[in-house]
Amino acid sequence: EQSLRKHGSFVYLTDNQGRTVPFVDIAPGQRIYNPHEQVYLVCTQGGHYLLQTLDNIFFYFGEVPGDN
Repeated sequence: EQSLRKHGSFVYLTDNQGRTVPFVDIAPGQRIYNPHEQVYLVCTQGGHYLLQTLDNIFFYFGEVPGDN
């Protein structure tokens, strides 16, 4: 099962294989591309997080609280 967590200035994706993929945290309304995983991390205007694949499949994670 995929999950997201925030720590410091990063958001970490734990994928279905248990690997951890770091993304630099982004502001609401932005997205960032990871070329190795070929996915976008998206933060909506409301602060909810999604992963977007190149096939335009979306995985919704909602709000991701920090662990600070």
